[in-house]
Amino acid sequence: MSSISPLLQQRVIQLEGTSNFRDIGGYQARDGLRVRWGQLYRSASLDTLSLVDQKKLQELGVADSIDLRSGFEREKFAYAYPFLKAHACSIDSQIMDVAIVALKNHQQLTAVQASDFMRNIYRDFVLKQQEHFARFFDLVIKQKHSTVFHCTAGKDRTGYACAMVHGALGVHRDDILSDYLLTQQCYQVALTTMSQDYPLPEDIMQILWGVKAEYLEQALGLIDTEFGGMPRYLKYQLKLDRAKQNRLFEQFLYVD
Repeated sequence: MSSISPLLQQRVIQLEGTSNFRDIGGYQARDGLRVRWGQLYRSASLDTLSLVDQKKLQELGVADSIDLRSGFEREKFAYAYPFLKAHACSIDSQIMDVAIVALKNHQQLTAVQASDFMRNIYRDFVLKQQEHFARFFDLVIKQKHSTVFHCTAGKDRTGYACAMVHGALGVHRDDILSDYLLTQQCYQVALTTMSQDYPLPEDIMQILWGVKAEYLEQALGLIDTEFGGMPRYLKYQLKLDRAKQNRLFEQFLYVD
């Protein structure tokens, strides 16, 4: 990553056994404060960490993980590391389940259908997964150590969860979107390997395993139109009341 800025090098942490591992700190937040570095990380799945990776996480002080994967994913790609306490917080989208079954049954998928599928996932996050993301916030607030949250690719469930945290902390929407789009640079997936399980053209795989600004923009727009904006959505739908907000601010904000 020699061609990227020092700030991005500080944010993105290279690991051998996974990708898309990065610090969500450093952004300008509410009241002139800044999101604290080294407290909250996001990542793709942690089930294939090398010994070197494990040592690096310990050096970072990461002692807890919040696993957003489904029960099936956690069972099939389980991990257990002595230094890391895992907390399950499944984001089980029926839309994802239906699509995976369809792919397993070798049903054809067009680019339009793949894009619609991705948009529907984010719509589902906003409208149907509120209880689960409320639990995610409860877990984040309760952590006493540096914590990583992740799903499988660290792009959709994790990307939306990160957007909610940044939104709660008052990070500007442009920065929220920029952080989300870093997955385009940071997530490494071998599409040829994936095609063995899901025999689809590469352009379709790029849609399913990538991120586009429109997905998150649609979700944030839906929050605005259906719930009156991010503050109201967080308070009434994700149960982030004043006391929880204050704890979140105390944990993750500092004077620059």
